[in-house]
Amino acid sequence: MSRRRVPWIILGVAVLLAAAGGAYYYFRVRPAQAAQAAAAQTPTIATGTVTRGDLVISASGSGTLAPEREMSVGFQTGGTLKEVLVQLGDVVEAGQTLATLDGAAQALEELGLLSF
Repeated sequence: MSRRRVPWIILGVAVLLAAAGGAYYYFRVRPAQAAQAAAAQTPTIATGTVTRGDLVISASGSGTLAPEREMSVGFQTGGTLKEVLVQLGDVVEAGQTLATLDGAAQALEELGLLSF
């Protein structure tokens, strides 16, 4: 063999080894990796038996509640609060009596003895 042929022979052997390694990877390793990836992407399906019954749904939360509207109310005369006719959170209508004062102050005002 001449000295000119030796590098070409070494290069040819290297190319054949690289081609053999690539073929091994393509036909052996790559399909195994694809099968593992496909198995990992397969969805898990859960099954159960069907029964009849009530559906119970609950929810919880925390926070601060704020009224949609807030109004200040007051009496036209002074006096002692006698009775509160509504509770916190009750829905009220226009003209509804919410509370009453002690009748003594109202009677004095009607007689003209007390003016505000």
